[in-house]
Amino acid sequence: MSASAAAIPHHQSGLTLWQRCPRQFWFQKVAKRDPDHAATGYAGPLGTAGHAGCQLVLGDPEASRERVLEVMLGAFEDTLAKGQEEGRTYDPDQAERALERLESEHLEYVLRLARDPRVRAIDWAHTELSFEWEDEHGRVFRGTVDAIGQAREYVEGFAVVGRDRVDLEPGEWVLVDWKFGKELELSRVGLSLNLQLAFYSLAAARRFPGRRFRTCLGVMRDLATSQRPTDEDGSPIPKTLEELNPAYVEAFVGGQPITEELRTAAEQSRRRFRQGNANVPKRIKRTNPAWEAASGKPKGALFHEAQIAWDVAAPTIRQTIHEIEIAGRDGAAAADAFPARGPVTGACRFCPYHRQCVTSPTQ
Repeated sequence: MSASAAAIPHHQSGLTLWQRCPRQFWFQKVAKRDPDHAATGYAGPLGTAGHAGCQLVLGDPEASRERVLEVMLGAFEDTLAKGQEEGRTYDPDQAERALERLESEHLEYVLRLARDPRVRAIDWAHTELSFEWEDEHGRVFRGTVDAIGQAREYVEGFAVVGRDRVDLEPGEWVLVDWKFGKELELSRVGLSLNLQLAFYSLAAARRFPGRRFRTCLGVMRDLATSQRPTDEDGSPIPKTLEELNPAYVEAFVGGQPITEELRTAAEQSRRRFRQGNANVPKRIKRTNPAWEAASGKPKGALFHEAQIAWDVAAPTIRQTIHEIEIAGRDGAAAADAFPARGPVTGACRFCPYHRQCVTSPTQ
């Protein structure tokens, strides 16, 4: 391995980018090409704004809406300015729509996060925690962990693993990577093989030797799932219950003993009765006690725990680093050193270099 190859820092985003498509890795990390104008969107600046909002409310859950919005807008604008300095271009016609999404979507997620009792039960000791280490071969590993915290009390239903609920005992530590995207792999197997979460786990183990972490994806869109509470089977709990009005049954019976047959007849009847001067409704509605009990609970899973399959993830990380170093050694201009894997992984639909890749991948 050359000294120059060893000096290039390895970042979690680079490893996942290589897995997605080495050709896209070449465009972005090696050649540092400007992305296709038509494909350059606002997902990056919006994500940065969302993370800034998360960092604020984890430290100050009582922060006002105005304060959170101010911080998020500042992060959004700073990211745009930095991108433009690096040669990126952003479609001005989409700017207004992006700002609308920031305020109507990302801001609302962050504010709900601040109110979530699972979040408030954690002392968030570190947010946007930078890390760096060097291995015995001189490779540098660098990145940032979104959030690390410790449970202040027993937290019921903090996370899920697949469909299994995970409770936290007081004193347990959690590591969280916030995600605002729509298309996320949340299966038990997918999370166990997530290289980015594995990379974070390695970083935390080196930064805090001996400390055990529950590593989670914090899926912000879970906070905006159906607002209707659900039962253990996932079926919505009705807000109200309808039942036959006892006063109606009494009026229907007219003083006779009330039997199941009379109740059935009353249920099927469309007649209305008068009791004094007031109409007696056939049916009455009342709030469902089960709905009231469930409505105050958090909506959505929010935290999805990854039980990293190290026997697979660790060799994959090593192999990915090895492939990146071989490609760099063979020469940055060698097209076959950075093969296009997008059609297989589905990365092409999101790739900001797709047009250049189709026409001339490395020229």
